[in-house]
Amino acid sequence: DNGVLSVLCSQLVRSAAAGAPRKSKGTIADVFVNLGSEASAGHPRIAEVKRRILAKTGEKKLQASWERLVKAISQKMDAIKAARDNPIPIVNMADVARNSGVLPPEAAAAVSRVGVVVLRGVVPQEQARQWKRDLEGYIARNREGIIGFPVDNPVVYELYWSKPQVAARQHPGTVAAINAVNALWHGDDGQIDTQRPRVYVDRCRIRPPQDAGFALAPHVDNGSLERWEDAAYSEVYTAILDGEWEKFNPFNSNRRNDAVMDMYNAANACSFFRTFQGWLSLTDTGPGEGSLQVFPLLHESIAYYILRPLMADVPADTLCGAFEGRSQEIMAKWHPHLVDGMMSIPRVRPGDMVFWHCDAIHAVDSVHRGVSDSAVFFIPAGAACKLNDSYLRQQWKHFQAGRTPPDFPSNDAELDFVDRAKESDVTALGRQLLGAS
Repeated sequence: DNGVLSVLCSQLVRSAAAGAPRKSKGTIADVFVNLGSEASAGHPRIAEVKRRILAKTGEKKLQASWERLVKAISQKMDAIKAARDNPIPIVNMADVARNSGVLPPEAAAAVSRVGVVVLRGVVPQEQARQWKRDLEGYIARNREGIIGFPVDNPVVYELYWSKPQVAARQHPGTVAAINAVNALWHGDDGQIDTQRPRVYVDRCRIRPPQDAGFALAPHVDNGSLERWEDAAYSEVYTAILDGEWEKFNPFNSNRRNDAVMDMYNAANACSFFRTFQGWLSLTDTGPGEGSLQVFPLLHESIAYYILRPLMADVPADTLCGAFEGRSQEIMAKWHPHLVDGMMSIPRVRPGDMVFWHCDAIHAVDSVHRGVSDSAVFFIPAGAACKLNDSYLRQQWKHFQAGRTPPDFPSNDAELDFVDRAKESDVTALGRQLLGAS
C-alpha cells in the first residue's frame, strides 16, 4: 500500500533526523537566500522526483491544470485590485468571544480564502506596550551576550526565554486566538487534535525606522524541497500533483503529522506542524512600516508554487526556488504572478495578532518607512499531535536548561542571562501549551 510505504519512508527520515547533532549556530538569516545564505545547486535526485510525478500524472494533464490556474489567479487578482479594498480580514476578538470562541462565519470564509487574518485586541494595548519595555530591559541587561540579525545591529533577536515572551505565549487572549484559527482545520485521520492548542517557541523582532537590513523577500516556510521529496509531505498536495488543484483543501490536516519538513537538519528549519505562523504586535505599525506582506489567494498560490517546477520550461534538476535546508523562495523568474500580487496587511495596534497559513506566501517590507519601532513576538499556532508533542518534550528540556529551542541555531546565548524566565514563570496553562503537562 502506497500510503503505508510513505509513512514508513517518512518515519525513517524522521528517525535519522532525531539522531542528528544539534543545529549549527547562527541567526535567522541562515535560512533565507535573499539575506545572503548560500544555497545548493540542482541535484540529480530532484530530476528523479520530478520524473516520478510527471510519469504518474502526465505532462499534458499538468500543463492543462497550470493554464487553468494562471487564468484563475489573473482574474481573481484583477478583481481584488479593482475593488481597492484590502482583502485581508480584520476580526475583533470580542466578536470571536460572542461566537463561542470561533471566527464568525463570514470571517472564517474570508480567512479560508485569503489564508491570513488580523485579530484585534488579543491582549490589552498597554500590556503589549509593557512587554516591549520589559523586553528592551532584558536586552539592555544582557547586552554583551546578545546575538541577532543583522549581526552589528540586531533587528531579529536570538531570544526565546525572556519573561515577557513567556508571558505573552501563555496569556489567555493568545490561547483564545490560537483556538479560533485552529478551528479552521479539520482531518479524518485522527492524528491532529485542533482543540488542544500547542505553542512553538520562536524569536522576537524590534525593527527601527528606516531599517533596510531585515528585508525578507516573498517566501514560504516549513520546508522547501521536502514538499516534493518527502513521501508523506507530498501527499498533502496530492490533488495538485494529480493535476486537479481545484480539489485541494489547504485546511485538511491529513498527512501533516507524518510529513518531514526538515530533511536536512538545517538551523531555523521547522520540524513542528504550525497550523498558522503568527506574531503578536507590540507597536502601532501600518503598511510600509516594517510590517508583513502576503499573497491574498491561499489555495491558488500553493497550487502555483507546487506546479511550477513541473512545467516544461524548467530545468530537470530545479524546483524553482526550493533549496536544501532553506525556505521556499518565491522568485520573479519563476513566480511572476505571485511576486506581482504581494500586498501589505492592514495596520496593527499593540495587542493585535496576525496569523498566516503555514503554506502562505509572505514577505517583510524592504524598508521600514515609519517613524517608530515595528516590534513583534513571533507566536505561531499549533495543535496536539505526535509530531508536535515529541518536539515539545525536547523544547521543554531546552527551556529548563536555558538553551535555544531545538529547531533554532544552537547559540544558547541565554544560558547565563539575567532575568531569563524559569519554570516558576510558567502557569498551568503555559505548561499545557508547551507540552509539559
